Amino acid sequence: MTNHSKKVMALEAALFIYGDPMPYKKIQKLLDVEAREVPGLVQELLGTLEGRGLALLLHHDAVQITTHPDFADMLQTIVKEELSEDLTP
Repeated sequence: MTNHSKKVMALEAALFIYGDPMPYKKIQKLLDVEAREVPGLVQELLGTLEGRGLALLLHHDAVQITTHPDFADMLQTIVKEELSEDLTP
């Protein structure tokens, strides 16, 4: 595995745990890369997620990992079921 591949994997993991849109400057610092490298890492991760259950939302100078919009109804059902099971009479 190349160092570049590890950085793409690290970006995926960081975005997953971060939850909110992560600014490119934060990605640069976190991955210890040059600012010019960040868009390429984001684009590579975007390509690896194509056809998967996760997607990337690009916000000007930030990126966020999300579930794919095609599965919104199913995921809402899961959340509603979980919430109704946790309620007590």
